[in-house]
Amino acid sequence: AALAEKIAAHHQGLLDGVGSAPSALVLLREYAASTESPLYLIHPVGGNVLCYRGLVAELKTLPRQYYGLQSFAALQESAAAYTLESIATHYITALKAAQPQGPYDLAGWSMGGVIAVEMARQLLAAGDSVNHLLLLDAPAPLDHGMPDTSACIRWFFRDLHGTDALWMDDYMQDLEQQNKYIQWSAVLDHVLAHALVPEGTSREDLDAVFKMFVMNLRALRQYQPKTLKGVRQVLIARAEQQPIDELKQHAAANDPAWGWRDWIQQPLEVCSIAGDHYSIFAPQHLPALGQRLVQWLKDA
Repeated sequence: AALAEKIAAHHQGLLDGVGSAPSALVLLREYAASTESPLYLIHPVGGNVLCYRGLVAELKTLPRQYYGLQSFAALQESAAAYTLESIATHYITALKAAQPQGPYDLAGWSMGGVIAVEMARQLLAAGDSVNHLLLLDAPAPLDHGMPDTSACIRWFFRDLHGTDALWMDDYMQDLEQQNKYIQWSAVLDHVLAHALVPEGTSREDLDAVFKMFVMNLRALRQYQPKTLKGVRQVLIARAEQQPIDELKQHAAANDPAWGWRDWIQQPLEVCSIAGDHYSIFAPQHLPALGQRLVQWLKDA
């Protein structure tokens, strides 16, 4: 009870903009005796690293530690100062606390892959070495426009619920037919009233997570990729299915490398993985993905 009270007080301090944010670095699996470099898994646009728990379990045959890099700075920083470059710089500082020197192994799903590319670029520019770079269904950011409020809300709940967010389309369509302006506060009321989020989720929590999502999305959409070369091994793993409209409409939708050959100017390994953008981490697909990554990390 005392621990719960302390956590709640600290969390409220973050929401109120006081106190220091927790470290971006999260230990996902410990293997103290390992001589291998840790694998750092960078969060997608939602900001948390819970999505990697199943994948880390599938990689347990590799004797190494696994860390996640999570997003908390968005709750305290201004939108103007929060860029993908600044995110990468912040995460490099965090990972160096665990591993002062390279070579580094970086991986990321979706937005996390883009951050991993920028981290690799900054590390190489500073004279560090990057051994492995893994991009999990992470399209190159070729569209630099920010979607409107309605799209942000749709994408947020789809990111939260995956393919179970079909209710959002019906709800939005109903509002549009009534010529009602789509406001986040009204959607928030609807979601809480109809128990469309886990029990116990507070309005303040959901509002903070949405704010973090929007800031991460803005940083991603405004990012201009820069040339990267010098990574020892790069693997781009792309989902076989793409039911998401904005991915279908991506300029590199038909490119197995998701548009990265224009920016990563070195040999790339490309493979397809079962599932869609969200279901690649589903229990029926994870074993095959894990086996593929174990083999790549062993051979590279």
